[in-house]
Amino acid sequence: MLLAALLMASPASVTVQGADPVLTRRLETLLLPLWRRTLDPERVAKRVQAVYLRSGRFLSTVRHEVRGEALTLSVDPGRQARVVSVRFLGNEVLSDEALAQAMFNRVDSAGARLQGLGRFLPEALGDDVTGLKQAYYAKGYISAQVEPPQVFATPDLGGVRLEVRIKEGKPYTLTQLEVTGLPDGVAFDYQPGQVFSVQRIHKAVEKVRLHYLRRGHARVQVREHSAMNAAAHGVDLRLAFEPGPVCFIESIQWKGVERVDQAVLSRLMRIQAGDRYDHSLLQEEINRLRARGLIMGAQIVAQPGRAADRVKVVLMAQDAIQRWYPAFTMTYLPGEGAVLLLQLSSPNLMGKGIRFRGSTWLSEQRRLFDLSVGLPAVLNPLDTLTLEVHNRDQNKPRAAAKTQGASVSYGRSLDRRRRFSVFASLGGDRVTLTCRDAQGLGDDCPTEPFLAISGSLGLSYDDRDSGLLGTRGQRLSLRLDWEPMTQASGFAVSAQRLQRLPFGLRGRVKVGAQQLLEQPMAHKVLYAGGPGTLRGFYSYAVSPADSPSFPGLPTGGDRMLHGSLELGYGLNSVLEPFVFADAGNSFSGVWFDQPSSLRPLRMGLAASWGFGVLLRLPVLPFRFEWGRPITRGPGDPEMLFSLGVGTN
Repeated sequence: MLLAALLMASPASVTVQGADPVLTRRLETLLLPLWRRTLDPERVAKRVQAVYLRSGRFLSTVRHEVRGEALTLSVDPGRQARVVSVRFLGNEVLSDEALAQAMFNRVDSAGARLQGLGRFLPEALGDDVTGLKQAYYAKGYISAQVEPPQVFATPDLGGVRLEVRIKEGKPYTLTQLEVTGLPDGVAFDYQPGQVFSVQRIHKAVEKVRLHYLRRGHARVQVREHSAMNAAAHGVDLRLAFEPGPVCFIESIQWKGVERVDQAVLSRLMRIQAGDRYDHSLLQEEINRLRARGLIMGAQIVAQPGRAADRVKVVLMAQDAIQRWYPAFTMTYLPGEGAVLLLQLSSPNLMGKGIRFRGSTWLSEQRRLFDLSVGLPAVLNPLDTLTLEVHNRDQNKPRAAAKTQGASVSYGRSLDRRRRFSVFASLGGDRVTLTCRDAQGLGDDCPTEPFLAISGSLGLSYDDRDSGLLGTRGQRLSLRLDWEPMTQASGFAVSAQRLQRLPFGLRGRVKVGAQQLLEQPMAHKVLYAGGPGTLRGFYSYAVSPADSPSFPGLPTGGDRMLHGSLELGYGLNSVLEPFVFADAGNSFSGVWFDQPSSLRPLRMGLAASWGFGVLLRLPVLPFRFEWGRPITRGPGDPEMLFSLGVGTN
């Protein structure tokens, strides 16, 4: 006892070097009592090595050094073992491929590494068993038994082979179903005789519950009772929906938000205290505030109010991760060079939900710099007033234009779903023109800077899904432009359709047209070509070419049409190859008529095709494209490569 007391009072210490920073302090705390009790450095070192061996680092080594009663351990953790193979024994209903997708410990491959998988994670073996069981439960095999994976290290200790034994059993069916309390006109999306799938039944229950929530029944409850029917090899299920009264909101309170003023969040919401409870509208508002970058998300909690038909809505939210968002996009275009867009923005300036953005766009043909500030909910929760100052320098075939000015714009959603929107803008610019040759081009090129006033009015419909490139939905827009000084008044229409197709394919169709009502000045004429309209051709290259002074010079037109068709296949959530076909042209005076074209047009249009690869990396997306002209003329490339990279 005396010796133990002396050891506990001694200044013994343990220091771990080279370990995982997360483990260092925990290891030192756990090993110090063992070192004081045994003073055996070999035993302590083996205890540390065992921790790394259990984590899948089979090549880890631990060296020790003792100075007095101080022990120093030097850890070389080695590399994490990779999953070489996963073998399933006893499965017949689900394939090896389907079961592998339910596991965290997946076979090491390029696709797995893009998803952050492929390493051997011993701590995830229990989650693997849960995932495999859930895969069987979804098929009705609720008695399926999955043994913990057995782990076999490869001879070089750099990888592991997993073996999982499964007893599938027999599928269970829903033998009896009794549902009470369904809303009028709503059927329960599950019937007796179907496979008993817990996930699908929960989905059907949630559909009915959300129907009640949308009608204002904030305190709806679902009571469930199930019993095994051994004789019929099934499950008897009884569900009772108790909607409760239609509720009104007594108060709305935000919790967990510190970076944005809660009064701003309340002002931005379309639903307020005193309104009827609408769960779907609350969820839409949360999604809208998340899309604005003000919050990460929120959970809706309806608490009892002072009366049976009153509820207190508490929104358990999380602050946005960042206050400022730097972004950049770089596109390489042969003939134009690298187009670099740098941007710094904040969706929550001074904690008031004010959007700030500063951008600069640099290339040989285009230079742009702008600062804008957007004020939300000026007249309505769904509107934004934006003030912008800009400096632009653009070099087109007929003229180079420098513009410095400012504009004010106002946009507002017209419906609850935020699909229909109207927008308007008014601005003024100081314009300096340098024309290549005004003689013979049919326009008057001012020699002195002049002031140009412009305005626009537009209407759009947009129900595309959000995310890094949408995958479904459509967008339609109509814009009227008023530019009397530059004679560029006109209109523009565009349509885009995104569609998820069978077999994992993604389709996109895009069409756009623009027409000016007068013969515009040299810097406002319309051209096709480049990534925005016609891939495979140089920017500003596709247009009429009727200059007597410069034969072959693209002189532009007063109307333009372009369209594209794209088909992609997502190999996984990150990698997507695609093919595309583009067509377009600009015209002067008459649609589809371009007698001065240097290209063999098809129905008056230039055309191209190509292929590319999209990498949806969460931090830095990449887009590679190769475009090849079909209607190739003199000076057109055989193939153009473009690279897009950036977070904007």
